[in-house]
Amino acid sequence: MKRLIYIALLLFKGVLAFNQTTTVDSLLTVLKTAKEDTNKVNTLIQLSEKAGWRVGNYDTALYYAQNAHTLAEKLGFKKGIASSYNNIGIVYYYQDDFASAMEYHLKSLKIREELGLKSNMAGSYANIGMVYYEQGDYARAMEYYLKALKIYEELGMKSNMAISYNNIGGIYYDQVDYSSAMEYYLKALKIREELGIKSDMTYSYNNIGNVYYDQGDYVRAMEYQLKALKIYEDMGMKSSMAVSYNNIGAIYSAQGDDASAMEYFFKALKIRKELGLKSGLAISYISIGTIYYDQRHIVLALQYVAKGLALAEETGHVMWIRDASDLLYNIHKKQGNYKEALKMHELYILMRDSMQNEETYKATMQQAFKYEQDKKAVADSIKAAEAEKVHLANLEVEKTKTAAQKRQNIFLYVGLGLVALFGLFMFNRYRVTQKQKIIIEEKEKETSLQKHVIEEKHKEITDSINYAERIQRSFLATKEILDKNLGEYFVFFKPKDVVSGDFYWAASILSSSAVENHLSVSTPLDVTPPSPSSNATTKPVSSSEVENNSSSSAVENFILATADSTGHGVPGAIMSLLNITSLEKAIETETEPHHILNKTRQIIIDRLKK
Repeated sequence: MKRLIYIALLLFKGVLAFNQTTTVDSLLTVLKTAKEDTNKVNTLIQLSEKAGWRVGNYDTALYYAQNAHTLAEKLGFKKGIASSYNNIGIVYYYQDDFASAMEYHLKSLKIREELGLKSNMAGSYANIGMVYYEQGDYARAMEYYLKALKIYEELGMKSNMAISYNNIGGIYYDQVDYSSAMEYYLKALKIREELGIKSDMTYSYNNIGNVYYDQGDYVRAMEYQLKALKIYEDMGMKSSMAVSYNNIGAIYSAQGDDASAMEYFFKALKIRKELGLKSGLAISYISIGTIYYDQRHIVLALQYVAKGLALAEETGHVMWIRDASDLLYNIHKKQGNYKEALKMHELYILMRDSMQNEETYKATMQQAFKYEQDKKAVADSIKAAEAEKVHLANLEVEKTKTAAQKRQNIFLYVGLGLVALFGLFMFNRYRVTQKQKIIIEEKEKETSLQKHVIEEKHKEITDSINYAERIQRSFLATKEILDKNLGEYFVFFKPKDVVSGDFYWAASILSSSAVENHLSVSTPLDVTPPSPSSNATTKPVSSSEVENNSSSSAVENFILATADSTGHGVPGAIMSLLNITSLEKAIETETEPHHILNKTRQIIIDRLKK
């Protein structure tokens, strides 16, 4: 089976909005004495970046960004509101909540467009492009990347131009156009090395290493991954360190060095657990599980791949779900667990078909990009021809100029027709993908609802059984009566279920020939007085007579029963209550053990006949 080891692509997540030389400590010092003004808003926004999302502290980032937004709203500081929205969007992006990330980046962009803040608008364009990229919408991602690049070129913002080159390279990388991807990655790296921006150079190193990895040049791939890792470690960029560790592990795995691969995979896993990076954890678990599977450690492989599948399903990454379910199919098949194997194979088929639709869409986009490039080349050619025609216009007759114009119109109409055809085809593929996505989401909602109903029913049943257990225990022998009659003793009562068919019961009865039997039991009893037709005669008895009779002829008998009723659980518990009440009824008239048991048996038979 082919190994499913993932190597991650690092694009730029977020736009640099402030001076990077400012330290977190100095910002915190400023914050302590800051007045409630726009300077405090800017300080909170910088802390959201530097002490927050840039070093993987997403809760901290969200805390400062939300405080900045609250104060900016209070001051009516629109630029600060836009910046706080931007940082909140970046946090959600890192947490794989792409819907929320898009919502906040669009809010930020709207305000920045209203204020005409070009450089900030470009930042929003770049971040929106990143969200579209993660969602697999490469056409929209390219559109927004190019919008950002155009502004950065106009403003001469070289570091941000490098960001755009890096992101555009990422799209070519996913289209398996490695030469174009490398071209843009090297453009980005050249600018970053000129400017000496180490944190951004790492993105280029990482992505260039990925291209070499896919081309099978593992030596150069390792060289660039180690360059990136050294800077990440120096700067304490934990989430990016995890990416490099996983990528280095993938390179070792490709070279057959499983021991080194596992060392780096577990390093990545540890960081991702600390930061709660669900999508990264899914990659780590599946990568580790794949090596365990190849090493025939089937139980460990099952453990890790199952965790990876659960996280992949939670984050909605179709490719990871597909690969994890395929691996689990093989694991369950080896274990002879054919029911689970079939289940995983069906999931794999579903995800594979979905991926095929996405891949068809990607292929269409690749053709579209190629067409746009060809069209640009044709346009350049036409432009040159037109310049030549202008030069020759003074020498040629009007007929030649008219013919050239006709040819130009033909090119234009053909080009527009091709664009329309490509647009219709891509729109159709997009609709198919969206329909499948809706079906999957509806299934997930249905499953969640069923789970909720089952949990509610389970809680009701459990509460009822627990209450029944309290009722049953109230019928058992009390500590007081056992202490009084047994002295040294212990009770070992461990029912298999919450309620039980086993029970222990005790009572004391007073028997005498001179007075009516008086009894004391461990539970309340209904005492039936003699009927008027009884032959017994009654007369008033003084308290002294009763006392004398009790002291002279009354005998106190202690009754103890430990019993096992027919049945277990709830049925057994019901029978135990029937047995206890029947025993209590029997001792009203009987004092000898065998008579009591026979009487109890008869009472139970009579009650069960009803």
